[in-house]
Amino acid sequence: MLYMNQEMLSQILILVLLFVTNIRFFFITNAKDDSLSVLPTIALIASIVSICIFGVSEFQIILFLLTFFTFIWNFRALLRLMSNLVIDRYGIAFKLISSVNLIFTVFVAFLFVYFRPAKLSEKKLNVKTEKTYFTGNFKEGFKEQKQFKVQNLVLQKKYCEERLSATRKIVLFIPPKTAPIDFYSHTINRLAHDGYEVYSAEFFTNDVKWFKGVKNLRPYRHLEFRRLKYKDFETYKKIYSYNKKIFMQEYEALITLSNPDENDFVLLLGDEDLCNSMKTVRQENNLVDYTFDLSKLSASYKTKGYGPVENTYPFLAYLLKIETDRTCYLSNHFAKEIERVCNKILPPEAPGAEVPDAESQDLSEASE
Repeated sequence: MLYMNQEMLSQILILVLLFVTNIRFFFITNAKDDSLSVLPTIALIASIVSICIFGVSEFQIILFLLTFFTFIWNFRALLRLMSNLVIDRYGIAFKLISSVNLIFTVFVAFLFVYFRPAKLSEKKLNVKTEKTYFTGNFKEGFKEQKQFKVQNLVLQKKYCEERLSATRKIVLFIPPKTAPIDFYSHTINRLAHDGYEVYSAEFFTNDVKWFKGVKNLRPYRHLEFRRLKYKDFETYKKIYSYNKKIFMQEYEALITLSNPDENDFVLLLGDEDLCNSMKTVRQENNLVDYTFDLSKLSASYKTKGYGPVENTYPFLAYLLKIETDRTCYLSNHFAKEIERVCNKILPPEAPGAEVPDAESQDLSEASE
């Protein structure tokens, strides 16, 4: 069965609307009542809403352009419908352009199926997900907010209730600015299934501006960071170095929201921490035990700083010239390595734990 998340479902809806729009001249012989001409408008609105909710991505851009072009070509038909003007039949030019649009729609649908992400089943893993929404900023703090109001922070907690231990094993994960949390969903679910409480968060506070103008808008930010990392890595590194304090504040806020005590095991998890913010937080916060940077884990991780996109976003993997993989090998490998090292450094009082080496500094070093 084809795996579907909410973003994929919205894209299917748009593709269905475009397909019906562009094929309608085949099965409607009397064009006097062209009520289906409203479908391109609905598709365009759905595409814009999808971008606002899930953000701009490489595939979303392709789908939006196709939707926009279809809307433009059908705009006159919509005006005729609204003005109660009628025609006897569709013109040759309309049929030709609709046929071209139909071919592109089928092609985009093929890309959608071919580059689908690996299947994810939280139900089989018995993983529970809790999401909490907050408004606020780093200076004034964060307070809980309703889901459909302005959100500056979305906190996601995943765990398997049956496998939680007396000593909490807490993983605090903040993805790189190039990727949403969903790019790491398989790794997070595996950790949660194996008894870890995994807290993940993305921050969109009004007191932090990464770029000027449209590039700083929430839906566009991930794509701009990906473009910058790919085209101008030195500038990308400078942004990280210059804003180290912000990255530290994000982890500090996540520590506060997860509410650990001194007896809990707390791990900071990141991917390509270019400014060493996790290590600095660990040095300054006694509640943090260790850190793990996924980018230092394995030479087989070829999309460092983007996430295991060959599992979770195959279309981006293709653009990066990386072979796609639906077996979730890399995502599961991440989880196994994190757990392997954690089992060596957990406090002695934890069942089955080993005493850590005195020279151990953090998990990213221990895993190399």
